[in-house]
Amino acid sequence: MKRILLLLPILFFSCELFPVEPTLSAPAPTYTGAPMLAFEYDNSPGYAGYLRFYNKSLGVTSYSWDFGFKDGSGIQATSTTPSPKVKYPSNGNFKVTLSAVGSDERRYSISQTVIVSNN
Repeated sequence: MKRILLLLPILFFSCELFPVEPTLSAPAPTYTGAPMLAFEYDNSPGYAGYLRFYNKSLGVTSYSWDFGFKDGSGIQATSTTPSPKVKYPSNGNFKVTLSAVGSDERRYSISQTVIVSNN
């Protein structure tokens, strides 16, 4: 019984020596500048016929891609995914356009010619 009584004060004392500090996390920064559209793409050999697009835009609320070719049914290849992966039908140069609505409710677009050489 005496052993138990001696341990309780030691445990209580040891907890006071190392108090638990609360961890604080800052909220993610919010972009407040003018809308900016930008994208990059990857044409690596591991993607055989695919391009991976990386959307680097800031200050926009929705996206629309036009990949510069029509699918087998004659429908223009498009997407609303922020950073899509797309299978191209052949090697060549394709004009890709990224359109977006800015936080100011205006439409913006940027185009870039991409080179597909991994089919």
